[in-house]
Amino acid sequence: MAYLLYSYLIRKTVPLLDEDEWREVEGLIKLRSRFIMAYKKETGCSLEDARKYEPRGQEALERYFQICGQRLDHPEELYGVRLSRLGAVCPSCDKPLRTPKAKMCVECGYELPEGEVAGPLKPKSIAHLRVKTGNENS
Repeated sequence: MAYLLYSYLIRKTVPLLDEDEWREVEGLIKLRSRFIMAYKKETGCSLEDARKYEPRGQEALERYFQICGQRLDHPEELYGVRLSRLGAVCPSCDKPLRTPKAKMCVECGYELPEGEVAGPLKPKSIAHLRVKTGNENS
């Protein structure tokens, strides 16, 4: 189940994927990386040019859309939609902390008490942000 939260990589609120959904997209991202490297080696082109000619990025973007119903602009943005990479929600601004090891919120500057870290984002704490996905039955 995807959750509508702020992504630091994309710099906007988008559906973030749980681990099961992420695995579906991750497989296509890995194929994309392999294709880019093979194409670059085979043709001698730059990394930038190899990225332009690979088809897997669009397939990964399409799978993300099928899962959550929202489009992203570029395959690189998919690295910002994995829910498990985020920390708990900031008590000040309600955005997730950047990582589970975060000691402060980079968005609003809130600092956690001395010696504390964010910890993982718990689905119960964000249940109200759940969005229905293409993987769920009506």
